[in-house]
Parts: sequence; structure tokens; C-alpha cells
Amino acid sequence: MIIAICVLAVPSSEIRRQKHLDVFCVTATWSLFAYIWLYLILSVFSPGVIEIWEGFLTFLFFPITVFTAWVADVKIIQKRFLPHRYRRTSRGLVATEGEEMNMLEGNGAVKDGMIDPALKAFEDNRDTFIQIMRDIRKKNPRIDPIELQKQAEYEMITRGPKSRAFYRVQATRRLIGGGDIVRKRIDKEHHKSIDAASFFIIQAQEVQARKNTCRIYFDPALYTVLENIGTFDIVVGRDGGPDGLTIMVDYYTEDGTANAGSDYVPVKGTLTFYPEDKLQKINIEIVDDDVFEEDEHFFLHLKNLRVRTKDGLIIDPNRIGGVPVAALEMPATATIMILDDDHAGVFSFEHDHFQVVENCGYLSLKVQRNSGCRGKVIIPYRTVDGSAINGKHFDAKEGELIFEDNQTEAFIDIGIMDTEQYERSDHFFVEISQPIWAKKMSGMVKIANCLKNKKKVKVKNFAHLFL
Repeated sequence: MIIAICVLAVPSSEIRRQKHLDVFCVTATWSLFAYIWLYLILSVFSPGVIEIWEGFLTFLFFPITVFTAWVADVKIIQKRFLPHRYRRTSRGLVATEGEEMNMLEGNGAVKDGMIDPALKAFEDNRDTFIQIMRDIRKKNPRIDPIELQKQAEYEMITRGPKSRAFYRVQATRRLIGGGDIVRKRIDKEHHKSIDAASFFIIQAQEVQARKNTCRIYFDPALYTVLENIGTFDIVVGRDGGPDGLTIMVDYYTEDGTANAGSDYVPVKGTLTFYPEDKLQKINIEIVDDDVFEEDEHFFLHLKNLRVRTKDGLIIDPNRIGGVPVAALEMPATATIMILDDDHAGVFSFEHDHFQVVENCGYLSLKVQRNSGCRGKVIIPYRTVDGSAINGKHFDAKEGELIFEDNQTEAFIDIGIMDTEQYERSDHFFVEISQPIWAKKMSGMVKIANCLKNKKKVKVKNFAHLFL
């Protein structure tokens, strides 16, 4: 019944996936036990009779069920009885338990055949983060890229159970370059999980590890740019490692929904970090066009890390005396999202209702264009009788407004007739219809009922005129 209600509550246009099965397994176990218990008390312990102790114990199982489900959700047993271990990144240590204590090697390989929860969260949530940004853009096409990232981050963090929020926040922060929450709160987390003596020992080990291994990574790992930006830089950071080393790493672009050549200029090359360098930049060029497209994205990868010593020797970065000299740290892939700026716009009257006196002569109605002004758009319009009658109270009018490229407003002039008689207030309507986007092809052609453009070109249907 509970599952049926949960399924029924999900809108038909949305999908919910059950990622964590701990609580589900506990409640399923109790559900099976309930039938076994009923059989025992009705057929084995006291056939045909419910004794007081049986009823009392049955009611006691209810709070016990809730308590065990809560224990499974917050992982009390794992935290209390499994030994604490720590996984290291170049930015801090994270106390973990059980299966979550395995970490990635510096080059992105999985240690001991297990998956690092931080990496898993990053990969799982990257596509979700991009889709959230697209959904926000559909609702507000003119949103600023910085504000878009903030809203997407907020939406991302608020999704999912709060008890699992740590890795979700971590992955999202890495995507938008907001910093690693482990590094920002490392002292607090350490004091919670270990005693003071252990804390100083681990802190010393972390300092030593940062001296031994140089980490190369994207920071941030997600870039949101407008299609007309031209060129921009992607930052690759370097952290830690022995002094005097020169680090070389290859990079290359890969298509996502954006295509090389038509949407962006593909790049491929090698970055060189000299001993004094803490960051390097990769220049990316975006191709701007006048064609309406959905928001698209592509990837930039790092690979093939190499190390050169002071003496000019090229050495294996993976192991020297059992310790990696340099490694690629997650995120080693940057995602670039291109926001299309070729929106025709949203068309509406300045107000829903207008009121004029009949001796004004004429009325000028402003039609405004928001959320984009790309291209030449034609807006059909017409007047519709209400209690005011065409030819008696106003001049009927039907025609087309033409919005040129980058034009944001136009006017409809309607003649108002003075009957010179005392009458009640009358009204009529002015409607604007589905816009037509004119595209330059071999000549100027009206493209009507273009489904692709209907998604971005909307109108407020009518204005209400009182006389």
C-alpha cells in the first residue's frame, strides 16, 4: 500500500529512482516477519486465542520497526562497530566506514576494486546537474549564467535524502568550483571522528602526502557560457608535490550534445606546469550562429601525465619508492555548457486592461518583446467585439506587427469613435496570435507554425479595452 501511494504521488512526467535500499530491506524484512508472527500466535502458541502477552508484543513491534529503520538510515551500526579509516585527496582527509573507506588512485583508477563515493557522486550527478540547468533555462531564457549556476546548485542540493547530502554537496561544489567542503571543514570533521592525538598524527600524514604527490585537476569542472562569448579560458590547477618538478599533461575535447566545428572549435594539446606554476589555462572558442538550438554541452579531458625532473629526466609519475609523484585528481574532465542566445522572445501586451474615454480619438497599444530579441518576427493581431461594437464604438483592425532583429517593442493603433451620447462603459478585445519567425534563406520566407520555435515564442493572448 505504501509503495502504491508513493508511485501514485509521482507525476506521470517525472521519474523517481530508489538509490538506497537499506531502509527498504529493513521494512521488507519486518513485513515478512509480520505474517510469520501472525501464524505463530494464531496456530502455534495459542491456537484460536490471542493472549495478552501476544497482543502486547505485537504492538511493541511497531516502534521497534520504526527504530530499526531509523538505525539503518543513519548507519549507526556501521559507524559504531566498523573501524574508522581515512581516504586522502589533495585537499583533505575524510573519515569513512565500511565500503566507503576505499579511495581512488591519483590517476583515476579504483583502489582495491572499490568505487570512491565522491567519484561516483560526481559522475552520477553531472548529467543531472546539466539537465537541471536546461530546465531552468526553459523557464527563464534570459537568466544570467552565474545566477543559473546558483539556482542549479540549490536545486541539486535540495534533491535526495538529507542523510546522503554530503557526497551530493561535494560533487556539486566541484562542478561549479565553489571549493571542496572537506577542505573547508576538515578541522570540524576530524574533531568529530577522532581524538586529539590521532588528529595531529593524521594531519602530519596529510602534510607529508601533499609534499610527496602533485595533483592536477580542473577547478571548476563546469563552465556555463553564452554562445556569443567568443573565447574563454578553462583553468587547470596544480597542488602539492615535490619542488623542482615540471609536470606535463595532455588535453583534448570530446563531443557531448555539442558538435566540434559547428558549435565549438576542437582543441588538443599539452599543458606544461613549470616548478613555479600553480595553474594553467586552456583557451576554448565557441562558434556563434543565428540558428535557434537547444542548450548544448561538450567535454574537455586530461590524460597522459608526465613528470620531468630538474635534471631533465622524464620519470614515471605513478611510483617512486611506492609513492605517486604526480596524479590526475578528480575532476579530470571539465564540462562546458553552451547557452543559446538565439531566442526570438516572449511577446505580450504591456498591460492586460486599458481604459480610455471615447473622445480620445485613438488608442496606441504597446506590444513588448522580452526574454530574447533575435531575428525578425511577425505577430498577427485583430480586434474582437465585446459590448463595444465595430463601426459604432471603434474601428476594427486586423494586421501584422513586424519586429525586426533586436527590436523590443511595437504599437497597434486603434481608432476610437465618439458617439456624443451618454452610454454605459463598453469594452472590446485585441488579440495577438502565434508569432511567425521569418528566416533568411534564399529570400525572406515566413516560417509559420514552427514547432521548434513555439517553445521559445509565447504570447499573452489579448488585451481588454474599456470605453
